[in-house]
Amino acid sequence: MGYDITSLHLYMGLQCNTRCAMCYQTDFSKKSDMPQVIYKQHLSELYPHLQQVKIQGGEPTIMSNCADFAKLIRPFENIKLIIATNGVNVSEFWMEVFSRQGKRINFSVNASRASTYDGLVKYGNFDRVVKNTAALLARRGKDGPTVSVSSVILPGNAGELSHFVEFWSDVGVDFVEFLIDPLLSFNKLPERTAMQREMEKIKELKEARGLKIVGISGFAKNFGVELESGGGNIEKAPCKVPFKNILVDYNGDVLVCANTWKVVGNTYKSSITEILESPLRQEFLRKVEKNDYMWCASWCASNPAPKKAAILHKYLTQFNQAPYSFLKKAVSKYKKLKMN
Repeated sequence: MGYDITSLHLYMGLQCNTRCAMCYQTDFSKKSDMPQVIYKQHLSELYPHLQQVKIQGGEPTIMSNCADFAKLIRPFENIKLIIATNGVNVSEFWMEVFSRQGKRINFSVNASRASTYDGLVKYGNFDRVVKNTAALLARRGKDGPTVSVSSVILPGNAGELSHFVEFWSDVGVDFVEFLIDPLLSFNKLPERTAMQREMEKIKELKEARGLKIVGISGFAKNFGVELESGGGNIEKAPCKVPFKNILVDYNGDVLVCANTWKVVGNTYKSSITEILESPLRQEFLRKVEKNDYMWCASWCASNPAPKKAAILHKYLTQFNQAPYSFLKKAVSKYKKLKMN
């Protein structure tokens, strides 16, 4: 077949060395690690055609299969890595991977003050994360990688979002990304006027420093602040991600991206070629071509026509796929809402 996939996203497992306030995981063990057979055999025919691979945990820097995969693709100079890390334990091996093979390295920090960080990350080390981020910035060559930091907007950090932008801009990152949790990001926030001031400060910093800030424009609109020129009249282009990308979960399930829940195949049951040509994937592509995003997360920044009913479709699908896991995660989400 003629390969049209240029981007691969791998969920390598759930192992993690920190426990973050916004995390819904209920298992952090090695038992969910992606087996070698998936990335060494099931997906091998893709590698000569790819431009980038995103490897995601858990925490990649403590997972042996992530290190194994980074070594596996070194001969493929066409592939660059996108990696999200909490930045706590970045060994010399991973610093070399980041600087040599990286396209984009994101440090998921969620704070810009040690006191705030300690309230959100149980087993972290804020000073070490700052040091590791600065070390990578100093070590990278002229060809990259791009280095960013991200934060989920939470009650515990919502009053410091502008400080987050200012602090990490001073460290020297290329851009700052904010992530929205559909439940926690809107639960028990500071009063509206305080949030409005935060958004205005972010707008001032963005304009004064020419800094790229991702993922907060829609959130800012809730407080009457437009961060993008053109206001709300800019029409989003149709999403192209499903046509060039696939995501493979640690159990072999294949999806078109991280912002859908619709499984289009499994690498244990079908070859990757068969999955790419499968009726389910083709149906997904047809729906997107018709501007139907019922199978896509409504909060996705690339979704040009979000549907409120999509969240119901997601929950029904996930419940039907794995009732016990769905209920376990639902209980975890409820507890976090009560705690925050």
